[in-house]
Amino acid sequence: MKTLWFVIPVFVLGCGGSVAEVAGERMPAKVEVQKTTQAKSQPKPNGKQQQKDEKKAVENATPNQGRNMAQVPDNSGAPSVPDAGEADTGVVAQAAAAAAAGDLQRADSILSSSGNDPVAKCNDAVVKYRLGKYADAAELARSAIEGLKKTDKCLNVLFSADVARHNYTELYNFLNRYASSHPKSITAANLAARVLIYQGKPSEAVRLAKNVLKRAETNIDVMKTIALGYMAMKRYETTKFVLTQIQDINKNDPDALDMMAHILLKTGKKRDAIPIFEEALKHNPNLYDARIQLGLLYMAAGDYTGARQQFEDAIKLMPGRVEGYLGLGTVLTKMVKFDAARKVFHKALQVSPDNPYAYFDLGIIELSDKPTGMDRPEHYRRAIKWFKKYQANAKYLSSNDPVYKYMDEAKRMAIQQEQLLKQLQQVPKTPPQPQQTPPQQKEPQNKQQNTTPPPAQNSGGSNQGNQGGKK
Repeated sequence: MKTLWFVIPVFVLGCGGSVAEVAGERMPAKVEVQKTTQAKSQPKPNGKQQQKDEKKAVENATPNQGRNMAQVPDNSGAPSVPDAGEADTGVVAQAAAAAAAGDLQRADSILSSSGNDPVAKCNDAVVKYRLGKYADAAELARSAIEGLKKTDKCLNVLFSADVARHNYTELYNFLNRYASSHPKSITAANLAARVLIYQGKPSEAVRLAKNVLKRAETNIDVMKTIALGYMAMKRYETTKFVLTQIQDINKNDPDALDMMAHILLKTGKKRDAIPIFEEALKHNPNLYDARIQLGLLYMAAGDYTGARQQFEDAIKLMPGRVEGYLGLGTVLTKMVKFDAARKVFHKALQVSPDNPYAYFDLGIIELSDKPTGMDRPEHYRRAIKWFKKYQANAKYLSSNDPVYKYMDEAKRMAIQQEQLLKQLQQVPKTPPQPQQTPPQQKEPQNKQQNTTPPPAQNSGGSNQGNQGGKK
């Protein structure tokens, strides 16, 4: 039995809100949480109501092309590797050491050289998924499934990879065919039902999952699919009821805790969500979306150190996804660490070259990072360049998008600083005056007189007078 040491994130729907839902307007605006009204007890949808619910589910299932960065979250597990019944050649162990050291590229290289070993292929599919190579991950997972005796874990890898690249139809058809040819596979039937949520058919997904549950009444994974379907329809009270049933079986199930926390987010109770996310991560540190959301909540509360740690951990977990870089760059900007934030946003663009939010945040940094001393127009011009790239890559740009406000500010300040520089250049330069030495101080003309009287002189006249007086 070999161990799957890599995290296998299993995407789930509706648990999460996007970064935009939690963080609100991009930097440097105040972080806010989008509030939604908690649904009261609802009758079973039918007819037009069902169509409305399914339309809302499509909005939840499809990544928002506006300001959302993580509309479809995932609950990341770390299940054991499928047992291929073969001897351990040491390849998996070598790759495990490389991955533990944070070198996923080396782990990928080791596993890629293992030939047709299905266990190594399944592990390599996980590595490629973490690196953001979703198509390669899906291809490897399909190939590995053919040679494995126990396929549950590798089916989850395939599901994650195909959902990440929105390959819903091909995934659904594959899972249906596999479930038909392997009628005992609860995992294949359950995942086939779950795909329907992403296709905008949550009520159908719930119906099929309930049928699967009849074959395995205490299967927690199937119950999670039912909960996700209700969440996609915003039937939050029903969702919580299903999650409570899961917790009756496993009180500390991390996925159930994660979904509970996301319901609190969706109903505007962000403070209550924080300890639930923390508890979920305590039981499974590999919940990628929980780390992203907890980082955003910490940042909203002013705990920048805690937020930074969550985003850094998320990047280590899934370096091929962009949300961790965007969150880390944002919190570094708030901490006035502009140079470090720039590097992180440029890394985000390496992972996702067309991501508009990295361009936006680079513009915010240039707008905020003023030179010491006299202000200059250059950094405002750089901000304008980044804002224009944001506009070019944002797919749904509303008329009240904050980029217009920041663009106008950057243009106004650039013009103002350029005019000021021109005025300074037009001021005539005064030639320097020669330095004059101060005049030497003259001695006073009237020196101090000697007040001592001169000695008396003996003249003849005087003696004669004295002598005459003696007569």
